[in-house]
Amino acid sequence: MNTFAFSGAGIADPLQSGPFASIVRLARRLFDVPVAMVTLDGTNTAEQTPWATADVRSHPDAWAKLQYHDVCAALPGLTAFAAAALRSADGAIIGSLSIATSDSREFTPEDLQHLDDLAALAALRFQAGAAAAVQAELLEVAHHEHRRSLHDALTGVLNRAGISAVLDSALASGRTSEGVTVVVTDVDRFKTINDTLGHAAGDDVIKAVASRLNAATRDRDAVGRLGGDEFLMVLSGCGDQQLAEQVAGRMFESIRANPIRLRRESSPKDAHVTLSMGVAVIPAGIACRPEDALELADQAMYVAKRAGRDQISVVVAPKVDAA
Repeated sequence: MNTFAFSGAGIADPLQSGPFASIVRLARRLFDVPVAMVTLDGTNTAEQTPWATADVRSHPDAWAKLQYHDVCAALPGLTAFAAAALRSADGAIIGSLSIATSDSREFTPEDLQHLDDLAALAALRFQAGAAAAVQAELLEVAHHEHRRSLHDALTGVLNRAGISAVLDSALASGRTSEGVTVVVTDVDRFKTINDTLGHAAGDDVIKAVASRLNAATRDRDAVGRLGGDEFLMVLSGCGDQQLAEQVAGRMFESIRANPIRLRRESSPKDAHVTLSMGVAVIPAGIACRPEDALELADQAMYVAKRAGRDQISVVVAPKVDAA
């Protein structure tokens, strides 16, 4: 049972700032009672039409409804009581608006009409709040689905679409004010790992590589998996070759410094993994299209491979304007 109450003694008003706060305060003033209460899901006190009793203890049906109700805790000396139903848009009773006092009192038909009007207002507020909650939930689901659409299911880093969007954004201005570095890398002899240790072990390697690359980057950098064992990193605001080599070197060493533990059902194995890494530095003020930056980094990676793997190759974009 969810209850929203207002009492003169300050008892039981958990949400005075909630959707029903002004309504229960208005009910208290309008009927000059110490307690007004909106109860959701506690429909045992609500009837199709508003009802009241001058003395609940002389009204057996009323006392049977109220003896376990929150109103008794809010007003232990409860005597007079009245309630009107809150209804959903389809007419179903979803709760009640009730008022109570310790004095014996006869509530007039006009009183009950006013109470019914307030209950209708409370129901409208509840429905508006419920609609807002549903809208918020739908937005959250949409956000979650959008996030999933940009992240790699195996590793949790950005997927090809996600990291490509980051690259496009980083180079969208044509000439960047701070520069950008694009890093492409893959795992040396990854096919051998898959063939000898199995695809599950290969997945372990991919996940560990993604995690270590991500941990080695700066807050403003982004890591994405292009597919298979190939990764793309975008280092925003990094148009300086020395800084680019430092960040790339940190990522490179994070993989080769320690073996990757493969936790299979049989005895664990260690895989010693290295990378071939291509680094393309786009200095500040240089115009470079995303596809051209990616091509430069790709070419640099293949230079590293041809030189024997397990190394970094760096290229700096030429300081000429793109056509």
